[in-house]
Amino acid sequence: MDTLSFRCTPDAKGTAVLVEALINGASPTQNVLDIGGVLFGGALDTCAYDLYTCSCGHAGCAGFHEPLRQRRAGGTVEWLVEDEKLVRLLGTTRLVFDAAQFDAARAALKAELEAFEQQGLSAECLVSSFAPEEGEEPEAPMTLQDLAGYQIPYFQEVAALNAAIAAADGDAPVLVRQGYSDTAGNITVFQHPETAGAIAAQLLALGGRLSAQDAAEAANIPVVADIVRAFVATGDAKAAEQAYAPLRPDVLATAGTATFQHDAQGPLVCVW
Repeated sequence: MDTLSFRCTPDAKGTAVLVEALINGASPTQNVLDIGGVLFGGALDTCAYDLYTCSCGHAGCAGFHEPLRQRRAGGTVEWLVEDEKLVRLLGTTRLVFDAAQFDAARAALKAELEAFEQQGLSAECLVSSFAPEEGEEPEAPMTLQDLAGYQIPYFQEVAALNAAIAAADGDAPVLVRQGYSDTAGNITVFQHPETAGAIAAQLLALGGRLSAQDAAEAANIPVVADIVRAFVATGDAKAAEQAYAPLRPDVLATAGTATFQHDAQGPLVCVW
């Protein structure tokens, strides 16, 4: 069983708290820890969040392009890691924690950061990295309460989408190769296949979360997942395209390239 803990250290300037995640007792990187994902996304049964980010707040700027996926089952918390840089740093694509130890570490981190806030110090990821313009005051750090105010609802919507995808996939998820096609018809295949339910959510332009406004599109996730599974089983791209066309949003309907395609390795779904 893997272990998770955190180390908080005030920086040399006394302006922020550097937070490190200790995986099995060691810190894999000095990249900025995205505490919101761990504190708030980490509370949910199924979720996806960035473990590390850039000082500007965008994980991609630091070279992290795929969030890790979390799921809870049987008293454990599992992290599935697909991002290439994160896999290299962690040395694995899968970590499994005891749920009680995982949650105790999260609670301890929150309490320690709240204590630092009482001293006027905030976690590094909550302090703006942008220098103020001449004559302007520096931007005040975000508080943990501020962060919770928008991230808890956000991660609840992420979890709702994951639950809808899991329901569409059932007990035996079908993995499907995916990619995208440019206007010239050139196909780029993604490294990791996805489940039929996850691809259905992408084809319905649901993004990474399920808001109240997405209810109509969400109802079609199992329908599109069935279309994707049938395409993989039969290879009939024409039938899949005809079944999917009435359900897809206008933005995808005008893409001009086929969604269901084949290459030398077999069926392929172009998600955008």
